[in-house]
Formats: sequence, structure tokens, C-alpha cells
Amino acid sequence: MQYMIKYLHRVLQHARFTALPDGSVEGAIPAFPSVHAHAPSLEECRWLLEVALARTIVEALHAEQPLPTLADIAVEPYEQALV
Repeated sequence: MQYMIKYLHRVLQHARFTALPDGSVEGAIPAFPSVHAHAPSLEECRWLLEVALARTIVEALHAEQPLPTLADIAVEPYEQALV
């Protein structure tokens, strides 16, 4: 489980945030195109993005789909089976 937390935090380091004209913030993670968030503040957007990423990872592991290799961390099939 510690390995997955490290992976989650490493992926979040690649998040991209954009301030919108209305003052809200949009966030996305390029390695996970389906993971995005929109919120009134950067802090809330970051939190929503983390929740969306965690949910996406759990769903991918449950469906036995591979997770993207990012930075120096890859989730091998063995580690995926342990989650």
C-alpha cells in the first residue's frame, strides 16, 4: 500500500492548474486524461484532483488495467495484485 501512496503523490507532482477568468481553478494530470477537477480555489481544486486520481487508480486496478509509468515509478502487475 505504501508503494501506491508514493505513486499517487508522484503523479500529483505532474498536475497542471489553470486560473480561469472567473477566478476558479481547473486542474488536470496529463498522464491520466480522464482525471480533471474544477473548483473555486487552488486548494480545493488540488484536493478534488487527488480524489479523482485515487478513484481512477482504484478503478484501473480493479479492472486489471495497467497504470502509466511516471517519473521513476511504475506499478508492476505484482504490486497491482497486492492492492
